[in-house]
Amino acid sequence: MPPRAPRAVSLVIPLEMAGLRLDQALAKLLPGESRSRLARLIESGHVTVDGRAAAARLKLRSGEAVDVALVPRESEAAKHLARAGIVHRLDKDTSGLLVVARNEPAQASLVRQLQARTMKRTYLALVRGRLDAAGTVEAPIGRHPVQRTKMAIVRGGKPAVTHYRVKEQLPHHTLLECDLETGRTHQIRVHLASIKHPLEGDPAYGGKGPQRFPRQALHAWKLAFVHPSTDEPVKFESKLPADFRKLLSELRA
Repeated sequence: MPPRAPRAVSLVIPLEMAGLRLDQALAKLLPGESRSRLARLIESGHVTVDGRAAAARLKLRSGEAVDVALVPRESEAAKHLARAGIVHRLDKDTSGLLVVARNEPAQASLVRQLQARTMKRTYLALVRGRLDAAGTVEAPIGRHPVQRTKMAIVRGGKPAVTHYRVKEQLPHHTLLECDLETGRTHQIRVHLASIKHPLEGDPAYGGKGPQRFPRQALHAWKLAFVHPSTDEPVKFESKLPADFRKLLSELRA
């Protein structure tokens, strides 16, 4: 079946919308369309103002003729799914939640939230040794000066802040909740190793002695951010995987 043609909509900006941005005005004039969909249409050139393509941030005076080509949703979905992008990364062998954007406007919104430190990320980390109180590690992270595959706390590194709280004390380990203010490579692993409580099983920063786990015991547990389509706050949680739960049971015993 051939793809459906875009549906053309012609609008005139009313006087009461003078001073609004183009994307704001369209959201009011086309309430049946989501803000993210309208942003995609503007970005892809499917919206013209007085016959010319325009940016979403264009300030309107009133009286402009705006033409919108409403691309069929199935065509749009196929195109932006192809452009899906990872918003942030997890270290190899770290389990848990990962955010994937299905289109470029969503990715831009989520990246902005990461940069503004408004996306909340909480990890569960099982460390060696017993910790009795919450704390914060604030130390710059950069490439290790000698072992180039590792990161380290170095002068001139990028600012990095990790907050941790005790979730459970075990005989020789502590299960921590860790909140990230920043998202540097290997941040939690480097910061916790720096206070002499490395992650159990960490092949790079775990220190000496036998490991009880075949990977670093780190799990991306919770995520909270503003949904790029609805502007509503959303929260997600990922349960500990079976291998992590089994390790905790063994250590409790």
